[in-house]
Amino acid sequence: MIYCDAAAVDEEMGNCEVHRPGSAYPQMTISTREGVAVVHPFRDDSCFLPDGDGIVDPTESCDFRNLDIDAALTGEFNCDAKRAEDAVEAFLLGIAADELGTWTIR
Repeated sequence: MIYCDAAAVDEEMGNCEVHRPGSAYPQMTISTREGVAVVHPFRDDSCFLPDGDGIVDPTESCDFRNLDIDAALTGEFNCDAKRAEDAVEAFLLGIAADELGTWTIR
């Protein structure tokens, strides 16, 4: 099941939470802005960020909506919206985030 806060999602910037049935907390959040995304899988009280795919220079940053606050993340952790979509689809199929690329714990 995917839960998206419709009030926070628009064409320019948004945030979605991905929950498994019966879970009290989201296992993944996805923040998007104009075709750029950042994915946050959670496991064992840790948050992971994907290594960027080059869509944004590692020395630059993008602002993302994360629930009710804006957060600036450098290109080190930005990916294109397709990679974020693939991560959600894989999560829903039960594939571990570890199998989707390199992640940095935060």
